[in-house]
Amino acid sequence: PVRHLLLYLLVGDDASTGPLDYTSARLRFGTDYLLDLAAARYLESMQENLNSVLSSPWPGVRDGVKGDFMEAVAHRMLVSCRHRLPVRRLRHRDKSWFEGPSPTTVSFEGFEARGWNWFDHKEEAMQLIAAARQAGVAAYLRPLSDAFPAVDAVAVTTSGQVLLLQMTISRHHGIAGTVALTTLQRFVNECHHGGSVHLVFVVVPKATWRAFSKQRVGKCNVSQYALLLCGRREAADYCDGVE
Repeated sequence: PVRHLLLYLLVGDDASTGPLDYTSARLRFGTDYLLDLAAARYLESMQENLNSVLSSPWPGVRDGVKGDFMEAVAHRMLVSCRHRLPVRRLRHRDKSWFEGPSPTTVSFEGFEARGWNWFDHKEEAMQLIAAARQAGVAAYLRPLSDAFPAVDAVAVTTSGQVLLLQMTISRHHGIAGTVALTTLQRFVNECHHGGSVHLVFVVVPKATWRAFSKQRVGKCNVSQYALLLCGRREAADYCDGVE
């Protein structure tokens, strides 16, 4: 049947022949597409609240504490996300450029059923990445140590892309130091053998994302992207102003 309404009340089923019992009616969305739109809007509302919190002053609180809060929230939002999120490629240090007239998107679908896995060292992370790629499933990996260098998390998409994630509320979030740069380079080198690998900065609030440019990562040759952890409308509005 053609469905033209947002919501339906289902009373009984197709095999029902007796009187209809409206007390047991079930509310259903007209289509899965409409359900997805409603879920996306709810997610946007949550993300807008996060941006509002992080954009407001926190009297007496250091930025490091605010950043730790953002990272904890970001991990949970990304691993429970069931949508494609906007990312844009960072191509110059002094100015942000979109690759094309609008951002590309990356799928964060598939993580919600599996949660995240922990890893203790890079070799263990590489084993988990290889296993996810071979099985064709999404994986979200986090280091056990808060002091792990180079990455805050690693996401493997169902298509086999590896996203090395860095969470930040700052406009400047380069990777420096011998240990961090060596770790990053090894991730990039080893992940390239099984598919593409990208360095993705998860950025909030919106004002920071607008001004976020390519970051310094030593001599590591890896494509950089900025992911806006907020509603898709903000990304679209920003695209409209880019020539």
